[in-house]
Amino acid sequence: MRDLLIVILNSGWTHKIIRHLIRFYADEHSNETADIHPVMFVIKCRLAQLQKIITGNGLYERGQLDQTYHAYICENQFLTIRCPIGYIIRIIEANFGRQGSTHCRGRHADQLCYTAWTIQELGSHCYWRQKCTVFASTKIFGDPCTDVDKYLSLSYQCESTSGR
Repeated sequence: MRDLLIVILNSGWTHKIIRHLIRFYADEHSNETADIHPVMFVIKCRLAQLQKIITGNGLYERGQLDQTYHAYICENQFLTIRCPIGYIIRIIEANFGRQGSTHCRGRHADQLCYTAWTIQELGSHCYWRQKCTVFASTKIFGDPCTDVDKYLSLSYQCESTSGR
C-alpha cells in the first residue's frame, strides 16, 4: 500500500486543497480507497505545472521543492510532515490556536487566539529532519484560549541538504 493525496484543482494561481490522505494499492491508477485521514494541506501551484510525484515519502511537486506547503490539524490529533530524501524541513510560520472558523469547526470557532512560541516549539522538534510528527495539544503548545477548539497551522519548505 502507498499514500496518495487527493488534490482539488482549478485553473490559475489558486490554493489547491489536498483534502484527505488516503491509502491505495500499489497500482497508482487504482481508485480503491480506505482509511481516510483527517489532515488537510493547502499548496499553491499552476494547474498546467502540476506534476505529482507520489512515493512512500509523500507528494511533491517536480522542480518545485522550494515551494511553501501549508498544513492544518485539529487539536488532539497527530500531523506528520515530510520532505523527500535529501531534503530537510524548514518551518516558515506556525500557530496553535484559532485564526478563523474555516478549519476545525467547533466550540467558539469565531474567536481568534494564538500561541506566540509555536514556531520555536515546532522548530526545536522538526528543523533539520526529513520527517516530523507533532501532536496538536495544549500540553505541548499551551492553552491560548480556554473553551475554544484550537488547531495547529504551519507553513514549511523542503530545503536541500546538498551544498551544505
